[in-house]
Amino acid sequence: MPRNGTQGHTARHEKQRAHVQAHYGKLGLSPEEVDALARLARRSKPATEKLLGMTRKELLARATRAGVRGRWRMTKAELVAALS
Repeated sequence: MPRNGTQGHTARHEKQRAHVQAHYGKLGLSPEEVDALARLARRSKPATEKLLGMTRKELLARATRAGVRGRWRMTKAELVAALS
């Protein structure tokens, strides 16, 4: 059995998750919504585009108008929040 099992990893993921939830919490999203958005961001771009019903280009254009430009992953999550 490894001396440092999965415990450390789990703790780190929880910490990251809490950090992300705190960040998006400022945007007025519930922890459940944040989790859903994180899952959305981890999916492939085509899957996400299909889910949102718009292309990446349209998404970024709307993001710019909504004032939430940034990293692609962050933009997507914040934009979904802004557009929903």
